[in-house]
Amino acid sequence: MPVIATTDIKSGITTDRVFEDEPHGYRVVWIEWDSDFRNTDLQIGDLITGVDGKKYEHIKDANVSALAIGQHLENIGWERAGAKDGQEITLDIIRRGQERLQIRGKLQSEKIYSQDDNRRSLSPNGPPTLSNDGFQNAWSTWYENFTKKASYILDSVWERWGTFNNRRELAEQEDLKPRIDYLLKTYPGQFADSVLADWNKVKQYLVGPKIEPDSVDLQYREIGAKRVQAAKDAASKSYQALIADVTSESIQPFPAKEVDNRNEVVGKVVELPWITFRNFINDLGRSYAVIGSSRDGFYFVDIASAEMIAFFGTWFRFKASVNPNISERYRMVGRILDDPRILTYQQQPVKGLMVRVIGVLAGDGDLFVDLRNVKAGGDVVPFAGEDLLANTAQIQIPDDASPAQVIETMIKAIKYADEASWKNLFASWRIFTKEDMIMVDSSFTQSSTALKRDWELSRKLINNQVYDARVSRVSPVRVLSQGTPDGRVPKIEQVTVFIFHVGLFDGEYQAFSDLNVQRLWNLQRINGGPWRIVEPNHL
Repeated sequence: MPVIATTDIKSGITTDRVFEDEPHGYRVVWIEWDSDFRNTDLQIGDLITGVDGKKYEHIKDANVSALAIGQHLENIGWERAGAKDGQEITLDIIRRGQERLQIRGKLQSEKIYSQDDNRRSLSPNGPPTLSNDGFQNAWSTWYENFTKKASYILDSVWERWGTFNNRRELAEQEDLKPRIDYLLKTYPGQFADSVLADWNKVKQYLVGPKIEPDSVDLQYREIGAKRVQAAKDAASKSYQALIADVTSESIQPFPAKEVDNRNEVVGKVVELPWITFRNFINDLGRSYAVIGSSRDGFYFVDIASAEMIAFFGTWFRFKASVNPNISERYRMVGRILDDPRILTYQQQPVKGLMVRVIGVLAGDGDLFVDLRNVKAGGDVVPFAGEDLLANTAQIQIPDDASPAQVIETMIKAIKYADEASWKNLFASWRIFTKEDMIMVDSSFTQSSTALKRDWELSRKLINNQVYDARVSRVSPVRVLSQGTPDGRVPKIEQVTVFIFHVGLFDGEYQAFSDLNVQRLWNLQRINGGPWRIVEPNHL
């Protein structure tokens, strides 16, 4: 089969320019199947910082940069350097930001392959570029898409992109296997073997590290389940105690008295049936819970009342610290007010009696809040059993803890519902640039709203699809500011910690990544002080 060798000299490597940080260089994103560097230790993700002892410098001229190794005008660069087919070169490599090594490989003339009938092919043994052999796409299109996706995945995409879903990508890779099997059987040779090897690398990358079941920390889930049950037991006991306390004042809620006859029931206590958010409405600029029916009559609860504000504050605290999966169901006990209302419910005007809530049972009986002593102004009200569930022993972390230890402490605090320790891991400063100078805002405080949101979401994740989370690697430390001897400008350092999340799939623990989890965490320290997480985020 004819092989045409052109005059273009290439390395068979494809690179991306990386000049944002020191050292400058070109990151390997692909190695062609027929490149001599396939026979070396060169890996996708390696940073090439120099060739034959000549270091790459920061080049602002894009035309000059395009001549570098792996760039689209590389052949012109080699031509100007007088390179020859088979010439050995030495690459200076930085791997994973830390390991430094040298790799030798040979340059080659670019080759064009064709079949005996002069049809272009992807290798001496085929397949023909424009044939599809009964599959959906021509081989050239399929292989271009295959290498593009393989490069995207193997080039540490899992650690750099938040939109990456390894489970979905794994399923898509499995769908490619029949065509790869056909390639191996019909067009055997170096090309087919390289495609299989690339496919296996991608699959292994997507599967992630092997996780032994015994290594997965599930103790926090056992403790969490006991906390949920303890709260549920306390809720049941306290709810029944409330009902017993108001028995002499209680009446059957339905049928509800007509508004005109309300004097007979004003001041009485009713135990209302279970409702959900579907019973919540907005009318005339206020929110109400509507309980009842056109047949039995209606009761209304003002959601903006002091009691309900206190209840939902407790509900969110319970959700974050005890049971992130509590269902949004509510059973209210309240005292009837002399305050009838007409509200629009299900597109109809309905009359009903207002109720001041004195207690709420929520979820599936998981939470009870006694609201009899709430005062105006937004009290913090405990839930039943909260004093028994209080986490008094906070997780400790030394000031000299490494970035990895900080993130490990963060994960542990989320697992064991230690919100106070979790909050202490975030930076109490903010870095910003002013007139090309890096400045520190030491009066900065993290947003309480953001902290609350990310804490609640992290707790929900760790109690559902995330079974564990672990540090996978830590980037080299970047010095954002060297500081000044007089201390007016501090020394500022930053590092990125990468974590992987563990889920349960088909009965096995496997690493995963998707839109819901956060893999990259930036930490900073000032003047050698403790490392702290730059900004809140969910697990």
